[in-house]
Amino acid sequence: MMDTTMKGSLQSVQGTWKTVSVAAQQKNLAQLAAMYMKNDGLVIVWQYHRVIWGRWTKGGLTFSDGADLDEGLILEVRLFNDREELHLRRSGTAYTGRYICDGEGTSGDFVDTSARLWGELQSFHDGYAVLKDTQRFITLTIPAAQQAPYYVLTTRNYITIHENGQAGYGDYRFLAVTPWKGGH
Repeated sequence: MMDTTMKGSLQSVQGTWKTVSVAAQQKNLAQLAAMYMKNDGLVIVWQYHRVIWGRWTKGGLTFSDGADLDEGLILEVRLFNDREELHLRRSGTAYTGRYICDGEGTSGDFVDTSARLWGELQSFHDGYAVLKDTQRFITLTIPAAQQAPYYVLTTRNYITIHENGQAGYGDYRFLAVTPWKGGH
């Protein structure tokens, strides 16, 4: 059960989470996802030449452009859903990072925040929204459950008390991509 209280303009939620370090692994991305991720979710991959979004299911990884992923070009990847995230960085042929799962482990507070993604809807097909920001010359294709003019990326920020006694964000993870409920 989560206790929700308002603190200023941010909503703090009390819950539990567990963080697991992922040591250098020579496995491919799909194998690591299968080892850690309990539920289907979204994936974002930063490569040398692009950022691409897709989906993770127990059947594997699929991407917005339908192409296979060249893992040799990966810099960073996040697989996430409303309960967990696997965040990895690639160095050489190995991945390192961490897995975080809500609902078990350490008790504490966290804050969920949403940031609007650049661009507005240009097209929607096969569960993907194509967003275009004409002023910045940016096009982004994101997984989306429904069509909307704008979308947000929601992050969960875990509050920890540091050695000096000050509170801050000890870690954060991606939570969801959802339609934006604001104006322009």
